[in-house]
Amino acid sequence: MPNIDDVAKVAGVSRSTISRVINNQKSVKDDKRQRVLDAIKEMNYTPNATARALAMNKTNAIGVIAREMTETFNAEFISGIHEFADSKHYGVVFCMRTLNDKANINYIDFLNKKVDGLIFIGECTVTEDELRSLAQSEIPVIAMEIKYPIEPITYITIDNFDTSYNSIEMLHDLGHRRIVNFTADDITQEKDLRTGGYEKAVTELKHGYMKTYEVPYDIKDAHDIVKSMVPEILANGVTAAFCYNNIIAVALAEGVIQAGLSIPDDFSIIGFDDIHYTNIAEVAFPRFTSNLQPQRAMAEYSVKKLVEIIDRPKGEKIKNFNKEFKCKLMVHQSTGKAPQK
Repeated sequence: MPNIDDVAKVAGVSRSTISRVINNQKSVKDDKRQRVLDAIKEMNYTPNATARALAMNKTNAIGVIAREMTETFNAEFISGIHEFADSKHYGVVFCMRTLNDKANINYIDFLNKKVDGLIFIGECTVTEDELRSLAQSEIPVIAMEIKYPIEPITYITIDNFDTSYNSIEMLHDLGHRRIVNFTADDITQEKDLRTGGYEKAVTELKHGYMKTYEVPYDIKDAHDIVKSMVPEILANGVTAAFCYNNIIAVALAEGVIQAGLSIPDDFSIIGFDDIHYTNIAEVAFPRFTSNLQPQRAMAEYSVKKLVEIIDRPKGEKIKNFNKEFKCKLMVHQSTGKAPQK
């Protein structure tokens, strides 16, 4: 198989001239360019992709670090990122990482020099200190569902606080006055924002009742714990719940139905992410009214802006393109008027 030196010899030019022609640089005279192109065609020469990447200091690849790959929620992001990256002629390297779990590989180090930029999906995939280090190294970074005061990292988030507030306001308009908040027991910004929105709404609407339950993010643990809480919340006269995600909503719905109540006639539920987890349900339940995150739009924006940062003119400082997307409340069958006492 011919190499670049063979092509240079046949064309009667230097290796650097071959590289400039391959990379379509304009500094090569037309006659030399044509000799190189003829030699490449004659010898059926294929440039080494790794060598080209080293020469251009570019890989045309994006690294994506997510908590899970197969989880339904993350799968939407991952599919969208892959699709939009491909449309920009970028390959994608996917890695799984969770800060709570010990790993033998530091995937940020693993991806170093192998990709032109990074996308993190979720707060549990990267620490604040790691983002500061990445910012100082000037590696283009997009952080989804995270936001720290670190320039020039680009943060893509959703309006967690307002979405939560609006959900409680909807339940209030349906007559509900005793509403509980089910959230995850991990320490995240979005958890605090959603709980903050719930608390502000309950306070401003003067419900006089406020209660937040923290439950594990794990599906099985959440099922068991949430269902065990149902007798308590029903004894307290609760008629509606706002849930951190639809996994928690499934467990709550099962407990309510197994207690002999009907959804939404006796109890209303609002979830998050608008994912219908029929595959993990033990009983039949209506589709949840839920807050839909515009995941495809977020994925497209993240890829578009990351590529824009990567392809910025040489010497230009990295800018951030922070954006907060709005969720859409999808009203289905799990919400109704508060039961009359």
